Amino acid sequence: MKVRETPARTSLWGVGLAFIVGCAIFFAVLSLARYVLGEGYEPLLAADKRTAGALEMPVFSPRTDAATSPAASTSSPPTWNLADHRGKVVVINYFATWCGPCMRELPDLADLKKEFEPRGIVFAAVSLDQDDAERRETREQTLTEFVKSSSFSWPILLPQPDAMIWKTQFPIPQTFLFDKQGRKARSIMGGIRGQGIKASLEELLKEP
Repeated sequence: MKVRETPARTSLWGVGLAFIVGCAIFFAVLSLARYVLGEGYEPLLAADKRTAGALEMPVFSPRTDAATSPAASTSSPPTWNLADHRGKVVVINYFATWCGPCMRELPDLADLKKEFEPRGIVFAAVSLDQDDAERRETREQTLTEFVKSSSFSWPILLPQPDAMIWKTQFPIPQTFLFDKQGRKARSIMGGIRGQGIKASLEELLKEP
């Protein structure tokens, strides 16, 4: 025997569905507004700052003819260490060449570096590119072509193969700001837009 739904139950289903659709529309409009209007200013709070811990990675060097020689292949790449920049504000951007939003924010990142690097702020980028078996390209080849075509001037850091970041769903693009004590002061999800990050950097520069 088929049980017919009562009007009350049908009404509840309708209310629930309308609530879900309404939430989806709200967050979609909110995301669109943030993209169009730009990133808003979020003040830095000392209570929110967390010790970054060890942050040390090899620095990528674009491939050259010399890099294929036996001597070059046995040499260890230079290492970038956050601890070496204590006393300075540091900006670290996580990206990948296959990430559309990452590529679209490049002009904004370049402008940010041009404005703040002369004032002592350190910039670095962490590449989450991997070997591409389908295209038969290694990460080294991919990043070499990227640097040549984009004139990317940040030091590019490479996570180790066993790094925890490969085992998590890490959203990109994502940018982290570190204060002069090496503490994480702010994280920015999505592309760099608007004046918010500049206000945060100005605040961090004023800190002792």
